[in-house]
Amino acid sequence: MNKQTKVLLALLAFALAGCSSSTPQTTRYTLAAFASPPTIATQNIEKETVAIGKLLLPSYLSQSSIALELEDGSIHLARYHRWAEPLREAIRSDLVRKLSIQLPELRIEPEFRQAANAKQRLDIEIDSFHGTESGDITLRGNWMLFDSSNTMLVDRPFDFTESQKTDGYSALVEVHSKLIEKLAEQIAKGVQKRSAELSQSGRSSKSEA
Repeated sequence: MNKQTKVLLALLAFALAGCSSSTPQTTRYTLAAFASPPTIATQNIEKETVAIGKLLLPSYLSQSSIALELEDGSIHLARYHRWAEPLREAIRSDLVRKLSIQLPELRIEPEFRQAANAKQRLDIEIDSFHGTESGDITLRGNWMLFDSSNTMLVDRPFDFTESQKTDGYSALVEVHSKLIEKLAEQIAKGVQKRSAELSQSGRSSKSEA
């Protein structure tokens, strides 16, 4: 190996080392980081169970990269800012936490197929869940509640938008968590309303009899 070749190889190694050291590190985020403290479970009280069934997401949310809608309407997937776990499972877990707070009278389970004696099934279809360059984050879709015989009790759309207060992906993810909170609140109100209607219907039937 002549001297010129050695010099070229040394320069190449130096250049590669420089590129390697300048590569940004990947940051991973969780919805759970912004979750409210869990409530203390009530012991020895039988509760009816509501379990989450289908949780459908659009294909772009199956990626680990955090999605951002650009001005031209295209979706940008961040290379160095990613979800720490599959977003579907993160949403499922976050909903269980938040619904358990909103509906303390019920037991909320993450998987309908694994929930013993679940009285109701909650299916959720998410059409969009991402931020924009302007700082707005949207959560849009539909949720449905079924009884144990697969009869639909509630079918309701949701469409929430909130702006992040500061720049950065951490603030973006915090708003994602707040939107899941809003969805949990809407679901909880719908479940409680339907439960009250069913209870009233049952009392009316007994009085008529």
